[in-house]
Amino acid sequence: MNKKIIIYASVIFAFVVIVVVLMYLLVRKPTPNNSGPPANQGSGSATGSQLPSYVLSADEEKQVTEFVNNFTSLYNSYSYQNFSNPSSLGNFETLRMQNETIQRNQKLQAELPPGFSIQADADSATFSYDYPSAQNLFATMSAHVTERQGNAVTKTYDVSARLELIRTADQRWLVNEINITPK
Repeated sequence: MNKKIIIYASVIFAFVVIVVVLMYLLVRKPTPNNSGPPANQGSGSATGSQLPSYVLSADEEKQVTEFVNNFTSLYNSYSYQNFSNPSSLGNFETLRMQNETIQRNQKLQAELPPGFSIQADADSATFSYDYPSAQNLFATMSAHVTERQGNAVTKTYDVSARLELIRTADQRWLVNEINITPK
């Protein structure tokens, strides 16, 4: 008789625990954490085919803006036989992007004439982004570019840089791709 009571009590207790845990999971409010920003609960497209975007917090946006500004400026500032700026970005690039940077530097090294230099100054005020998933962000920023031959300015122009950023497991952003187009 005591064994039956213990078995029934154990089953009832287990059932109550399961119900309480399920109720907690259903009722609790999500709290912000470091696993990614909250989803923007926008209405999406009229057809409903567009997934909601994510939104950076003000602090995250400031950090990403600074990151994109520095990356864009350094990636596009180099001179004949000196590719230290773009080469220094390896810790902030995916392996794919590191390989592209190495190939680009080798190509430029073979093509640039002696005395040539180029410097880009990115403009943080032009920063914008699209954040379609917790692990991917597309950032856009304009930059003013100055080309020189020796000390003489030979050309100035504006470009738009679009960067694909990948969020790592330790919550850092790495550049997976950069596309630079003249304005």
